[in-house]
Amino acid sequence: PPGTSGSISKDERRDANGCLVSEHLSLPIIEDLNQLAPTLRAVLEAIAEEPRTKAKLNREAMIFVILTLCRRHFVTLRCLAGLVNREPESLRNYYLSGLVKERRLALAFPTTPNHERQAYCAVTENAP
Repeated sequence: PPGTSGSISKDERRDANGCLVSEHLSLPIIEDLNQLAPTLRAVLEAIAEEPRTKAKLNREAMIFVILTLCRRHFVTLRCLAGLVNREPESLRNYYLSGLVKERRLALAFPTTPNHERQAYCAVTENAP
């Protein structure tokens, strides 16, 4: 059915890492951790090890982990929450919304903030 989050439209495919690639986006999207190549998933889980294993984490440390996870690809809220072992809504409210406002994170679909497949990527210094 339309709007099914697992559906891939004809203009999308997966890259060698299992990330979704779309001609509409400049970077691949991590939207399903189970589709990722084991090496990429292991790297992401290693980056997120501290928040995965600690219930309380210094705010700056969590921001660093989020920005690192979102480097070079878009990551959906559900995948970020899974990687850092946090509830999606609290992650969005306490971290992601503010990082987007500060322009430290960019949205995959900036004109549709509530897009069902919204994802985040770190804004790099050399980006336009």
